[in-house]
Amino acid sequence: MSLPAEHNSSLKCALVVIDRSRDDAFAVRRICAQVDKARRDKTQIVFVREAAKGDGWGLIDALAPRFPDWVVTRHGADIFTGGNLAAQLRAVGIGRLALTGDEPCAAASLQAARQLGFDAAVELPEMA
Repeated sequence: MSLPAEHNSSLKCALVVIDRSRDDAFAVRRICAQVDKARRDKTQIVFVREAAKGDGWGLIDALAPRFPDWVVTRHGADIFTGGNLAAQLRAVGIGRLALTGDEPCAAASLQAARQLGFDAAVELPEMA
């Protein structure tokens, strides 16, 4: 799928960490490394938690957000359904997304992101 001309490498990127609630040591180390690199590069980090998990954080402690990270709640199979994340990302000039974390949600979110015109890729920790 080709992206609209305004979506190119000059747009800002965000790392999106999705629903990482299971404590798989290998995956956690890989995601922590991705988060650390994003912080060093001053890349926006968006932590996504599942609405069904209640008021608690829903992610493991090693992946706790800190300022200026965003925390959003997803209400569907992908990170965009039932919320305004796409508008928030566009408002700050983010057009590229690196998705990591929960594999089924990352796959659904990849498809949704591309349909919404974002340049997106999945970077699953289990695939290294």
